[in-house]
Amino acid sequence: MIEITAFRNSPVNSNCFVVQSTNTNKCIIIDPGSEDSSIIINFITNKALTPDYIVLTHEHFDHIWGINHLKKEYPIQVICSIECAKNIADPKKNMSIFYDQVGFNVQPADIILKESHNCFFWNNTELNFFSTPGHTKGSICLYFKNYLFTGDTLIKGLKTVTKLPGGSITELNKSLNFISKTFKLSNPMVYPGHNDCFFLNDYRFF
Repeated sequence: MIEITAFRNSPVNSNCFVVQSTNTNKCIIIDPGSEDSSIIINFITNKALTPDYIVLTHEHFDHIWGINHLKKEYPIQVICSIECAKNIADPKKNMSIFYDQVGFNVQPADIILKESHNCFFWNNTELNFFSTPGHTKGSICLYFKNYLFTGDTLIKGLKTVTKLPGGSITELNKSLNFISKTFKLSNPMVYPGHNDCFFLNDYRFF
């Protein structure tokens, strides 16, 4: 059994998700973008969870800010694409320096996804990672059990931003076409980087 709990990151309002395996009390944290991760840590403590991985859908600071805090608390491994791994270490490329003129970097990723499709098992659950560039070069989506975590590649009611460094409308259109063709029939629940969750077939692609 899987339980998914959503949190709002702060000070920038983006989404973080804790995916819990209720059979083992292990969990995965997706896009911990809060400067202070105390809410996530308290949740994990109160639920007696053991976090195994942090998954990053892309490299922007409002999705990665909590990594250093969480790595101080837990022996947790960060999973991300090869481009994301490069950019999280650079305050300019992770965009944090443009937020407060100070910026930050985070510790290196532990597991780097080098293929367009990567798959491995976590607690008998098949995790599928797909490269979906467009918002950034390092953007990925995570799919399992008909749940789809898209970061900022899909946000219902909003046009995907492609004007930031690494963005590409051409690459985004390819990624949207791939997502539509691959997942339309199964109509997964989408867990986006911002705003509320939605079913994929409620998203207007083109």
